[in-house]
Amino acid sequence: MNADRALDTAVATEVFARPYPRWISPAAWYPHYSTDLQAAFVVVAEMQRCGYWLALTSPFRPNGLWSARFTFHDRSGWNGCPDYEALARTPMEAICHAALGAVRDTQPSGATERKGAKGG
Repeated sequence: MNADRALDTAVATEVFARPYPRWISPAAWYPHYSTDLQAAFVVVAEMQRCGYWLALTSPFRPNGLWSARFTFHDRSGWNGCPDYEALARTPMEAICHAALGAVRDTQPSGATERKGAKGG
């Protein structure tokens, strides 16, 4: 999924559990999480509220990829808890993909339930 309105819609409906009115296009309804840095950090804030922290790494070489990783507070992937990592051309896109990976996976015990979220 590229940085586009489909990615923004997935973030809005899965990370924030926000439905949209069926008579309005999702493209007109949701923030541009995957292309606007300020909107992407709203995603980061929501993930923090749910018990995750973010590690964001810039590319090591020209034309490299950004890395975004979410893991639970006070835990890390090395001790058995998964890190949800995504690589992308922009930090916003990496944040969105990593957040979706985290919320689509089963939440380990201790994670904060996302208000209104389905499953997981």
